[in-house]
Amino acid sequence: CTEEMEQKLWSVSKDSYGKSIHSATGSIQKMFNKKGKKFDEFFTELLIQSKLKFHQLFQKTYGIIYERNSDVFIDFFKDLEDYYDHGEVDLPEALKKFFGHLYQRMFTVFNAQHSFDSTYLSCVSQTMKKLQPFGDVPKKLTEQLRRSFVASRTFAQALLEGKQIVHKISKIEPKDRKSTRRTPVTSRS
Repeated sequence: CTEEMEQKLWSVSKDSYGKSIHSATGSIQKMFNKKGKKFDEFFTELLIQSKLKFHQLFQKTYGIIYERNSDVFIDFFKDLEDYYDHGEVDLPEALKKFFGHLYQRMFTVFNAQHSFDSTYLSCVSQTMKKLQPFGDVPKKLTEQLRRSFVASRTFAQALLEGKQIVHKISKIEPKDRKSTRRTPVTSRS
């Protein structure tokens, strides 16, 4: 084999390798992208429908009382959406905040004949742990939402990461032919 023949063979092999890698990884990348988008759309739609049905149910059940206090629920769903989208929300803390605000609002609604300042309402919230007005619902809901959202967010991120890894693999170039050449073995006497 001449140097020129080796160069041509190397060039043809490199082109063939590149085409094979791009062909194989392209379809895998598309699959990750398609599945990632589909899952994201599915989960986002679940959140939207949950918020809508929750709002309709509470509006129908509690009417004006709910509407005057709906910001507590809107903020809670916003925290859930932010967690799924960015992961920057501490879910147990968001639920603790939600139930604290809900308890304050319920306290003011049930005691509408009185007016309370923020210090008093803060004190009311602190008694919530002791009184447990919602029973074990906050604990159960926190655990269920945490499991569900952590798993969903992890799965969505894994699909995105898989796509990115396959993209990186598709960019790997074959080693230079000179670095793959064998060096002759010399014997020592």
